[in-house]
Amino acid sequence: MKSIFLIIICISLVHSEYSRDFKKEVVIDSKAKLMWQDKLPKQEMDWSSAVSYCEDLKFATYTDWRLPRINELNSIVDVSVFKNRTASYYWSSTTYNGSNIFAWHIRFSDGYVNINIKKDKDSIRCVRGMRK
Repeated sequence: MKSIFLIIICISLVHSEYSRDFKKEVVIDSKAKLMWQDKLPKQEMDWSSAVSYCEDLKFATYTDWRLPRINELNSIVDVSVFKNRTASYYWSSTTYNGSNIFAWHIRFSDGYVNINIKKDKDSIRCVRGMRK
């Protein structure tokens, strides 16, 4: 019984769309062709600072990082492969109806999506697209 359980786990890991690169501290979503930062900044930031942080990030030998769109962030709420994860809200790059005041964010503890004032501080996780 134990060996069957281990085989099932191994098969599910092989077919998983998410994998970790421990050395680079990133998580790769092979289905969406996205690479996620797993080493998070120590402090929360307002929305404008979060956008700048990701755009200026030089991490894991890459320089094309960006703040993720709300649908991209939502796709990783239930992904347990991330080493660094807090239950707090994370900023997305998606603004509320093109607003200069509000942007969408998501709470990772339960996937709750809402808008927030861009001057408030939230956690961030940068992402980059991977070439095919």
